Amino acid sequence: MISWRIVNDSSSSVSVQIFQRYAWRYTYYSPYCTDATIPTGQPLLGAGNYINCVSTCPTGLSTLGSVQVPCTGYNIGEQYAMGEGRFTFSVPHNSSFIGVFSGSYWFDLVTGTSLTWSVAVQIQTFKRIDTGRYNNAPIITMLPIYRLRNKISYSIKINVADNDFDPYICLWSKGTNQCGGLSNSVPGGMIDNYGCYLNFTPQLIGYYAAAVTVEDFILLPINISSTAYLSQVPIQFVFHVYNSTNPCVTGPIYIGDLVPDICIYMLVGSTYTTRVRFKVQCQNATVDSIISVNPTGLLTTALQQDPFDSTIYVFLANFTSNANQIGQNLYCFAGVDSIGNQGDS
Repeated sequence: MISWRIVNDSSSSVSVQIFQRYAWRYTYYSPYCTDATIPTGQPLLGAGNYINCVSTCPTGLSTLGSVQVPCTGYNIGEQYAMGEGRFTFSVPHNSSFIGVFSGSYWFDLVTGTSLTWSVAVQIQTFKRIDTGRYNNAPIITMLPIYRLRNKISYSIKINVADNDFDPYICLWSKGTNQCGGLSNSVPGGMIDNYGCYLNFTPQLIGYYAAAVTVEDFILLPINISSTAYLSQVPIQFVFHVYNSTNPCVTGPIYIGDLVPDICIYMLVGSTYTTRVRFKVQCQNATVDSIISVNPTGLLTTALQQDPFDSTIYVFLANFTSNANQIGQNLYCFAGVDSIGNQGDS
């Protein structure tokens, strides 16, 4: 995911802050990400890769910056390490251009092998005609991977936060810049463009990669082909489709302590701690792991079984904010049971 906002304005230019989040194969970068390395900002993921300007680039702008980010979370069972970070660069006022991060290769997918990847972000440094201020692009938060049982129908929410509270739509990414080799990569999948749900009934086991773009607007468009968007923000994530003979298909349910989708207001530099609890739904199952997207500054304790209820598992999440994180910071997570069922995020 690549998003942006304007953080400074001078007489000749503006400073654009890029907010980026990526997941990589767990063993691709070393030292491997662990609970011990995360507080130290290690490992650095994505070294040697960059977001490059590819369309209507301001004079002198060829590279926006590095995609290198510190690891903030991982899952050994699903073999990913993920991280997020920010960097800033300057461009003239009233610029409109596209930044792309592309490379090779995806791991083998149901729809192809050795496919290229590419994500594209549309940045505009015009002041808005409705507010007279610069736009803040939406931020999308999706789990790196979703475990789906073969031939079962799923409706997956695309989680979007817009600090301007603008209306937005969700679309399949299209074209080489937006999705690389991922055209038609979720066969039979459909996106509810205005509700931002991805509906999918997989028919083959294996891995699928979804490429989605979110566009925000001053007024919600009647036609999803409208080009009056304020920005375009990309997100890509994986479906791991598997078979199981176990008749129970319901993953662990989140039971608190906080209500889902709650917004917690914090001062810069403050710390918030909450207990995260899951209840298994299948007989004799346990919570095997947590798949999550962790913002910078989030640390978690080890997952433990409740001593008073063997169907409940709990860990603590501690989040300490910093000045770069002013705005909405989403923490998404889901429990996976010992059968392989993943709960809702």
